[in-house]
Amino acid sequence: VGRLRLLTEDGYPEVYVLFLNGERELRRAAWLGSATTLDDFITWPDFSLGYLPPGGAAAVMLLICRPGEGVEPSTSDRQVFDLLRLAHDARGVPLADAVLVDGRRWCSMAAR
Repeated sequence: VGRLRLLTEDGYPEVYVLFLNGERELRRAAWLGSATTLDDFITWPDFSLGYLPPGGAAAVMLLICRPGEGVEPSTSDRQVFDLLRLAHDARGVPLADAVLVDGRRWCSMAAR
């Protein structure tokens, strides 16, 4: 968590994907790139599954770091989140959550 705080405060938007097992424990984490945003998933909503660990995962969680943009999801954010959930469900690896992070603040889109 300490490392994530450092990463999210450096001024660049980034997305991380966390692959979880059936007990919601971390199996693998992958950095999807600097300057990556939630909107980048519109054209390829299951992009994160390209990093699926051998043996698969029970669920996926996305951390969307967007310094200076706040953590309140926009209408567009909610639409992309719904698209991501559909795409991940279709591939058999549900999207458990997408968490918006800005510095030390965060918002779970699944809880909204």
